[in-house]
Amino acid sequence: MTPDQLWTRLGALDQIYRKAPMHGDLHGENVRVRNGNAILIDFASVASGPLTADLAALETWFAFELPSEEARDDYENAKWRAVVDRLYAPASFLHPPDPSDPTSPYCWMVSAVRQIRRLGIAVQSCSS
Repeated sequence: MTPDQLWTRLGALDQIYRKAPMHGDLHGENVRVRNGNAILIDFASVASGPLTADLAALETWFAFELPSEEARDDYENAKWRAVVDRLYAPASFLHPPDPSDPTSPYCWMVSAVRQIRRLGIAVQSCSS
């Protein structure tokens, strides 16, 4: 199936989602952390859209953000690929994935995705 065919099929689904103001360009470089608090910056792309759109964009950024000690384009790394395959297996979208081994070099990514998925499930599950 081509991306256009997939998009057409997805657009034909009768899906209900909650809309709200969204950042519109949320990724890790638009989040700053100070004293344990996350601060969002760069609000030039604010728009109305699905509550989960920003979460999906942030999660995608995390999935492709390799640790600083690795080559920026080393996506053939077997350990990284195993983590990504686990995080993006169809079953992992029904509920947040299990925690990672705390000694894994990608533990931070699994933890971030778990938190993002919890937020996504929560905002889509409540009725108001």
